[in-house]
Amino acid sequence: MHRSFVSYIATNGRGIGSGDKGKLTVHQVDTAIDCGMFINPERIESQNRGCRDHGPEPCQYGEITFKDGKVATGQFRHDFPVIRIDEAPLVTNVHIVPADADRPPSGVGEAGRASLCSRPGQRDLRSDRKRIRTLPIGKQLET
Repeated sequence: MHRSFVSYIATNGRGIGSGDKGKLTVHQVDTAIDCGMFINPERIESQNRGCRDHGPEPCQYGEITFKDGKVATGQFRHDFPVIRIDEAPLVTNVHIVPADADRPPSGVGEAGRASLCSRPGQRDLRSDRKRIRTLPIGKQLET
């Protein structure tokens, strides 16, 4: 749970586990958002469904490497791979907290992305049951 863009958002992943070769698997994502007054609930849902696909990316693959005191990681797909459709959660539920028209609207664009990485780190995903405390998670699941 966190506050972002003057919105309050909480996300829970269900069916979290480590698959083959260090891949993180999340079967269902439930997100609740309180963004004040809103006009188009379908847009809020679509934004959060997009966050579902791009949120796990940094915790699974997002490693920044350094060489000779400089950042060696680039900004392109080969350095930061995106999750594939078979790695994305199958089910996404977005719950929008109703608000009165007198409450000002807030942001919903990237608000859902940040809360997706914290949940896997709280789980015992490794076979040795040792808690994961650093990102990216993917390499830690390989061992």
